[in-house]
Amino acid sequence: MVIVDISGVEGATNTAQHEWENRMYAVENGDIDLVIEAWDNGFEAWKVTPDGFVKITDSVSKAFNAGEHIKAEFAIPLEIFGITKASTELTVKAAFVLTGGTSDNGTVQWAADFLPEQEATPVSGDSGYQAPLVLKSMITYSPEH
Repeated sequence: MVIVDISGVEGATNTAQHEWENRMYAVENGDIDLVIEAWDNGFEAWKVTPDGFVKITDSVSKAFNAGEHIKAEFAIPLEIFGITKASTELTVKAAFVLTGGTSDNGTVQWAADFLPEQEATPVSGDSGYQAPLVLKSMITYSPEH
């Protein structure tokens, strides 16, 4: 799962409205504007707004390479988020999570690995975290850097 925050775009504070109903993540600084999930040769992408998740089905391209490791590339136009011209002020932050679902009562989010590493302590086994799991570290991209 890739969780993305795009500067200037109003998203949701967490993933509670994810259509699969078993993803509970939040971002400490910012919001969630885009979620991508990939598996084997499939993927789903959603624009995230304060009102919920909207599946992105048009204008999305993908490429998979199934060599030694499965690699995926996604191209999602910024116009989907109302951005018609990327400026030097545009900042995109992302976190990657090897995710599972949530516990039956929704209080534990299962996650096996993170990029970047997160300051989270499991509450159940070695990969069950208090839901929503708050992502405190993000990879940041800005055109001016």
